[in-house]
Amino acid sequence: MKKKLISLILTLIQLSVDFSIVAASISLVIVIILVASTPFTGFAHELFDYHSWWSLVLQAVTASVLVFLAIIMFVGVHSLLRNINSGLYFVNQNLVAVRQILWPSLVVFVLQSLASICFRLWNIQDLMGLMTFREGDFSNNLFSLVIFFLIYLIFKRGIALQKDADEII
Repeated sequence: MKKKLISLILTLIQLSVDFSIVAASISLVIVIILVASTPFTGFAHELFDYHSWWSLVLQAVTASVLVFLAIIMFVGVHSLLRNINSGLYFVNQNLVAVRQILWPSLVVFVLQSLASICFRLWNIQDLMGLMTFREGDFSNNLFSLVIFFLIYLIFKRGIALQKDADEII
């Protein structure tokens, strides 16, 4: 009963991650279309702080890269949940999945740091709240990176222990 409940919860989480992958992919396409159509419609002015074409492109590229990295992280979470739900805990696929979460998270952290600095220097507002750090975001993102790195180390050590146990048997 307990095992089925855990499997159901993991499946529901995996479905929400799958929905997030689809939603992020659609939003990436929409951002690209909006920016491409801005000279004709001006609709992207509602999403981006429009000072010049350069600031609009900078914001759109930053948003697109962040969404693309989020998709990569969601795919890593999907793979990790699928393996854990299948009973595969300390296998190399999970280490790859955790790396697939860790590295884009690090890149997002660096990009948001750079975007925060550049946007302040050029007096650009992040109207979506996606590209720059808000209050507490820096420490929260740094804490998340530390947690992802610790999970990576746990899986790496677990795989080594599993390999030793398999060699003994």
